Amino acid sequence: MKKFAFIFLSVALAACSSGSSDYDATGMFEATEVIVSAEQNGRLLSFTVEEGDRLQAGSQVGLIDTVQLQLRALQLGATKDVYATQRPDIETQIAATRQELAKAEAEQRRYEALVKDNAANRKMLDDAVSNVRVLRRRLAAQQSSLGKSTSSLNSQMTATEIQRREVIDQLRKCHVVSPIGGTVLEKYAEQGEYATTGKPLFKIADVVDMKLRAYVTAAQLNSIKIGQKVRVYADEGEDKIAKKARLEQLEPMEVAHYYTERYHRAMDALNVETPSIEPYASGHIIEQIEFVKKILAARHP
Repeated sequence: MKKFAFIFLSVALAACSSGSSDYDATGMFEATEVIVSAEQNGRLLSFTVEEGDRLQAGSQVGLIDTVQLQLRALQLGATKDVYATQRPDIETQIAATRQELAKAEAEQRRYEALVKDNAANRKMLDDAVSNVRVLRRRLAAQQSSLGKSTSSLNSQMTATEIQRREVIDQLRKCHVVSPIGGTVLEKYAEQGEYATTGKPLFKIADVVDMKLRAYVTAAQLNSIKIGQKVRVYADEGEDKIAKKARLEQLEPMEVAHYYTERYHRAMDALNVETPSIEPYASGHIIEQIEFVKKILAARHP
């Protein structure tokens, strides 16, 4: 966000305790300005904002083409479902091996009882023990293989879901939304144009909640206190900015800023080097008054 000043508005600040001068300080109003840019590439299917419109924070003013992103989101959702159907049912696939193992373990216990009663030879028991070991290893191998397959498919599903959410976020960014409440100062694009990421679409400023920056001299600092009441009023005389604002049904600050921006663009078009310091006349009224007093004093000693 950036600050801007309306340089054609002369504003004075008068302390209630001051009686020696009509003007104790001068300054200018400042407001927060935001340039809203496109966050996705595509054609502007709708763009209803116009210069001078007053927008609420979060209100949608435009839409960038979403067809390809919507199709991509649907494709990723379908891919995730395919991975989900490929996941093996581990318990079902190892059920047969578990049943064989249970039967072999029962046989092992039976032979152990027979050998203990000298009703069977030792080799039959050894064969039963060996068969149990083989089946246990087979069961462990199946569980490991199916587990790895499931883990791999789960990872693919997670990666696909992440991609889908990225596309959904891109779809959200296709909706052009005003980040703050305020008045549209400039419009840079039209409906039907192709927008690219980072392309400015419009400029908006909050001209309701404005701040006054006042300039005082060093000698006045001792008489300034926090919480001190002041009187703020505009410079007297014919106010051409106010007249222009009434004719165009705009805020005076919008008119002043519009012509300031036009002046800067004209200077850029003429390749005029931008000054490092660009003081506002309204910020130096005290100095101007003192200078005029010196001129008058020199002419009328």
